[in-house]
Amino acid sequence: MPSARMGATTDATLRMMPATIRSYWTQAEGYQKFLYWTGTLLIVSAVFHTGVLLVTGGSLEGPVS
Repeated sequence: MPSARMGATTDATLRMMPATIRSYWTQAEGYQKFLYWTGTLLIVSAVFHTGVLLVTGGSLEGPVS
């Protein structure tokens, strides 16, 4: 059964993921950690602004300062 084997592989991969991420973080240089945080901030900002766009039903209106 290929699907059962794929499920087991996926489970194993998901269990290994936190250790892999922790390893990347501990080995990262200072500038890399800064870039990781910057990328995370940009993604969070994009999600927030997409939510605002969906709630308001359109783009922000009014003059640009």
